[in-house]
Amino acid sequence: MTKLTHGLAALMFALAVGACAPAGTGDAATGSLVARAEQVQVGMTREEVLALMGRPNDGRTENRDGSGRWGYTSDPAGLGGLAVGQAAGLIPGLGGVAAGTAGRRAVQAARTRVGIRFDPDGTVARVTVRTG
Repeated sequence: MTKLTHGLAALMFALAVGACAPAGTGDAATGSLVARAEQVQVGMTREEVLALMGRPNDGRTENRDGSGRWGYTSDPAGLGGLAVGQAAGLIPGLGGVAAGTAGRRAVQAARTRVGIRFDPDGTVARVTVRTG
């Protein structure tokens, strides 16, 4: 096989692996994450947030007093955490590491993060949405 064929095979593999990522590990559509976060209201219980948002995929802190923080991050590349730039960096002739770095930066800039803070009684105290 030629280098280009190897590179295309690597890209196809990366895309196939990303398509098989479990649904709870990321959110391929940033709008979906934001839409769900907008439905979270102050005073909701952890169980209600879990039913609406799913399991946190960007950290979960539970403090002794009952307060805590759950984090959610979108996956704008839709690759289950594998950035397009990482796949592009595998393909000869596409700039190697430079293409991978630029791709990762572009994906990170498009990433949306949602933070949900809980009061000691286990109810939502605050919801934050950050893009970029």
